Amino acid sequence: KELINRLIKREKKNMKTVKKRMKEFKKDLSKWKEYDLVVINDDLKKCYARIMKVIKNKQKENLYDYEYIKNHVKRLNI
Repeated sequence: KELINRLIKREKKNMKTVKKRMKEFKKDLSKWKEYDLVVINDDLKKCYARIMKVIKNKQKENLYDYEYIKNHVKRLNI
């Protein structure tokens, strides 16, 4: 419900776009169980912090290069 309200506010009168985005969301939602991790991007800073925390923890297992990813994101100005 919150997502559709955000989309309606953002898209103003373009309900066609809202319906398309909701259809895409439902398709994406059906695939979530295939992933190891799902992060909801309802707040960019919180989302980024969650992702970086996971990466940092995985770095301890030598799965990700935390510093490389952190510096790359900085270059993107996020």
